[in-house]
Amino acid sequence: MLRVVLEILLFFVVPFALYAGWLVLQQRYPLVAEHWSRGVLYWLALAGLACAVVGVLTLGTMQERGRGGYQPAVMKDGQLVPGHFE
Repeated sequence: MLRVVLEILLFFVVPFALYAGWLVLQQRYPLVAEHWSRGVLYWLALAGLACAVVGVLTLGTMQERGRGGYQPAVMKDGQLVPGHFE
């Protein structure tokens, strides 16, 4: 669960990091408050939300999943056989 939250957070933070990098390339100090006005933060938050949604959808559709049906765990000859996909 923590991995999922961290992935979404990483996708959201990407536009903010890119903007800070752009400020550094422009030889501006990125920790000055005037570079982070409400308008800039608004657009960065929207871009971060879009990146998070696209990233989650991409990861959700591209991840390999178990193919076939799930066989639950069973007891065979006194030993537990764990569940698995067939």
